Amino acid sequence: MASAPVHHRPIAIAQVIKFADAATLAAIARESDQQRNADERRLLVRAIGSLPPEQALAEAPKFLRDMDPLVQAAAVRALADTNRVAAMEFLVDRATNEAPCRDLPLNAEQLVLNMSLYGAFRTLADLRPHVGSEVQTWWASNRGRMTRATPASGPDERFFSGPDQQGRVGLSVFEITFMPPAAARDFGAALERRKIKDAHELAFQVGQCVREITRDSEGVFGGTPHLPVVRLEMKTDATIGGGGLSHGHVGFAGACRITLHAALFGGDWGRTVRHELVHIIHGAHFRNQPRWLAEGLACSLSESPTKSVWLGPDRAKLLGSAPIQQMLSRGAFTNVVQWTRPVSSDRSDEGPYYVASHVAIDYLRFGPFTSPDVRLRYLMSQLDRGVRDADAIEVVYGISLAELDTGPAHWLALSR
Repeated sequence: MASAPVHHRPIAIAQVIKFADAATLAAIARESDQQRNADERRLLVRAIGSLPPEQALAEAPKFLRDMDPLVQAAAVRALADTNRVAAMEFLVDRATNEAPCRDLPLNAEQLVLNMSLYGAFRTLADLRPHVGSEVQTWWASNRGRMTRATPASGPDERFFSGPDQQGRVGLSVFEITFMPPAAARDFGAALERRKIKDAHELAFQVGQCVREITRDSEGVFGGTPHLPVVRLEMKTDATIGGGGLSHGHVGFAGACRITLHAALFGGDWGRTVRHELVHIIHGAHFRNQPRWLAEGLACSLSESPTKSVWLGPDRAKLLGSAPIQQMLSRGAFTNVVQWTRPVSSDRSDEGPYYVASHVAIDYLRFGPFTSPDVRLRYLMSQLDRGVRDADAIEVVYGISLAELDTGPAHWLALSR
């Protein structure tokens, strides 16, 4: 791997992941240079969780004190993949912070690690703790009953509870807060319009949505994302624009939080929730990501889970506008990598960027590339470490940004 051309490394890693056992994956990760092979090490350790639980339980804990926090996070998720309560033994002493939905002042790598830990607690023991001491108390009461062969029941995606004394409602993976409390009235009215009879029916529908996007994200992120509890803020038209964000937004995500307009929840809320959950999953793995990749991936996984929507019967209508055609003809990737603005209150000129980014990511997922999921994960890891977009693309795909530009339009034309 070390002597291979750089752009061959993702292909080599994909083959190693496909055929190696956990001990081999762990040995290669240990022997690889922590600086030069940071991307490979993260992928290798994460893949340990795809192997039999006994192998993962033996090898993943060896990386929980690695110098790279993202390798630690990969090891945590590999342990969560075992779905064995006994894996908690290796993680309990790491529960020192508050839950990530508490908006902690953590740096990017610490936040990724914290999200992986609290996601593992939810997967392995169906815990929804707010602070680490709750995990430790649970473990003190339950550890004597655990054996390495005891399977966990896994998280209940249909979970519903509340409201509690703070007015918070537990719903599937979410902890809902209403800001202001009057937003609860708008939310209830929206549910009535959707003919959702009660909170338990809503929990079932939201849980189904969570399961779908979790399943559809597994390939790109190397396994089950193991989401922690996500804070879902329901706001009114008067409050959703707080912090300089647009009153016109239906929803947006940040860190471990999604904000939705309560009154608009009665529309196509499933599509919005899936899109924003991809942002949460993406941010739980990588924090330093460009806007085009973040939005393109959210659109791709939520709207093109197994096949590109751009290859369907409505392609002409979807791609028909002049700005989109111009952007694709001028070079899809050259244009989208320039989309660096944060979420804006004026989205009138951003529609073509969403479409072009979606096309670009679909091309990387469903186009002519071998091992597309591993390559895309490798690209995200490169960008997370601060590599320039054009340089990262050349490293991963072996071609320049200009050469990649012609691909999407040609791919769409051949698929007619």
